[in-house]
Amino acid sequence: PEAVDMGVESSPETAEMPANTMTSALRSKEGAELIAGQLSCLSGPHLDAFCFELVSTFLSDLCRLSCDAFAAPVLCQLLQLPQLSPQLRRRVVMGLRGSLLKLTRDKRGCWVLQQALDCSEGVAELQDAFKEELKGKVLSCS
Repeated sequence: PEAVDMGVESSPETAEMPANTMTSALRSKEGAELIAGQLSCLSGPHLDAFCFELVSTFLSDLCRLSCDAFAAPVLCQLLQLPQLSPQLRRRVVMGLRGSLLKLTRDKRGCWVLQQALDCSEGVAELQDAFKEELKGKVLSCS
């Protein structure tokens, strides 16, 4: 999606949204485009603050958002950000644990998992979680 320049000097509109509103925004086309635009346009401390707020907001609903048509590309974009702090990236990657079977069976969830596996932060733990969560369930993926 084309980035929407909201101005780096002002705080992003979505940073002041309540958690349920931000999650709802991620699940809509317009909201996801706005958030993706913010991720593209912001830099420095504004981007850090926005990413922290975004991750803090969606972490409890990460599995469902990873399978959502509008939210999944934003999550992939977030994981690909070189400026994303290792701690936040690790929180997102570790947040996927417990839902790996469901995510492997969903086409959008697989995209988010692939981005998570491409990260250096938390990959070893995620790989171990894959072994445990998929143990004895591999045939159910067919």
